[in-house]
Amino acid sequence: RSPAEYEESDHRDLGPEDMVPEEDEQFGSEEDNFEPKLKEKPVGPPLDLEIPLRPPPALPNK
Repeated sequence: RSPAEYEESDHRDLGPEDMVPEEDEQFGSEEDNFEPKLKEKPVGPPLDLEIPLRPPPALPNK
């Protein structure tokens, strides 16, 4: 058997539990790298909006 054939058949026999993670790979979740960015937001007086209490205009056939 050639080394290439041996390598191909070897990979087929491996399951997920047989895989060894790379030493240099580092998996970090977003929570680990999360730094809260607090920006000061401008705060002004409350907006005085007039909201009409009636249904919006619609087509007459509806």
